[in-house]
Amino acid sequence: MTLSFGPYELRHWTAALSLALFATAGASADALLFRDVNVVDVRNGRVLEGRAVRIEGERIVDIVADSEVAVDSEDVVIDGGGSYLAPGLMDMHYHLMVEEHATLNMLRGVTTIRNMWGNPQTLAWKAAVEEGTLAGARIITAGAVIDGSPAIQAGPELTDPEGAELFVLGQKRAGYDFVKTYSRLTPDVFAAILDAGRRHHMQVAGHVPQDVPMLDAIRGGMRTSEHLAGVLWAVARDRTLANPSLAAFDDRAKALLTRIAAGEVSTDDYIDTQRVQELARVARKEGHWFVPTIRVMRNFTTDPVPWMEGIEGFFKPSMRPFIGIMKQGSIAETYFELSEAEQRAEDIHLRLQREALLALHEAGAPILAGTDSYPAGAGWVLVDEMLSMHKLGIPVADVIRSATLEPARYLQMEGELGEVRPGAIADLVLLSGNPLQDLTVLKAPRSVVKAGQLYSETRINEMLEDIETSLTAKTD
Repeated sequence: MTLSFGPYELRHWTAALSLALFATAGASADALLFRDVNVVDVRNGRVLEGRAVRIEGERIVDIVADSEVAVDSEDVVIDGGGSYLAPGLMDMHYHLMVEEHATLNMLRGVTTIRNMWGNPQTLAWKAAVEEGTLAGARIITAGAVIDGSPAIQAGPELTDPEGAELFVLGQKRAGYDFVKTYSRLTPDVFAAILDAGRRHHMQVAGHVPQDVPMLDAIRGGMRTSEHLAGVLWAVARDRTLANPSLAAFDDRAKALLTRIAAGEVSTDDYIDTQRVQELARVARKEGHWFVPTIRVMRNFTTDPVPWMEGIEGFFKPSMRPFIGIMKQGSIAETYFELSEAEQRAEDIHLRLQREALLALHEAGAPILAGTDSYPAGAGWVLVDEMLSMHKLGIPVADVIRSATLEPARYLQMEGELGEVRPGAIADLVLLSGNPLQDLTVLKAPRSVVKAGQLYSETRINEMLEDIETSLTAKTD
């Protein structure tokens, strides 16, 4: 039984396997056998040419030279026609708004998402994916974001360190995977959350609060930090400068950026390379990853995130009124109400953040790819984030690892996820070209395998149409 993904057609079937296998989530069988594929080895940044990859159940069981493979009569054989087989991508900063977006991620090649703000409905979607009743990306999720007072986003506020224990324990008992912290937590409350997280084996990730030094957060056990918040404060040569992060919500940061934009504070030697080295060393030692989301941070600047054509039909109803603003690229002016001068200051801030990110990478800091942008652009937007990282000067192999192998390490699932290797869960994408040479091929997978379930190109297109129809009919 052979499926061909060269000319994208079914070569032949037997009665034991019919097109009905594609009528629901995807094709499943005792064994899938990809033939004539070039395996992308993300760990070593190379391609293993002319391979055959066998999948049994949800696991990859063998990878051999295609010329040496033994084909069982009951195998479902997929003729790759020289295509490239790579691990599914992982978006480590996503906001899941509707269940259809879990499916949308998977169909576009993102097989795992880390949801940064969840609720009981998110937990239900997570369980449905795990049970197989919802075809979608694997979901790792936080619960409600915890902030100080006044909270930047609507959600719980915590101002007393004694309340940290109850909050962390409540999040764990509810079934969330980690606690997400936000920017206005005071240092004593944040420290109490980290301490409670250690005692109850509950990871803490999110925003490093404005008044908490980055090194303190990392040494205290924070697993990831988002948006590079606090990084420039940590690596600034001048230790008297304020934290420039989140100036839209912090007057001290806004004042500093205004001075920088006016030329009152030089940016020529703003970053201290020795401090960068120390930050990277401590992050490696303590098991901390930086999630830069550099693409979405453009929304604060005079060069906002460009609109992604083809995603209009994938928005949830409450977000549709904002599509016009997104297309115009006026989010900073309209949503954050930044003046032109403040946006110019943010331009400089973004440039410094990018310099810091590149310096951290060169110093060996662990980095995860995450989007925080356009949930309707699931999959595509992650590739755009990866392209943005590569444009800074990060080698393409390292960029790919930030969305595959590094997330697996962060999730403590190295060897289970993020690689095409025997024993790993079969989360795979079949690509027309080599992503180590051209990241854009990741935007159009020829087929997707999620935990051993095969989704052909035809089935992917059918499911995308179904999702768009479903979302168009939805009302909040």
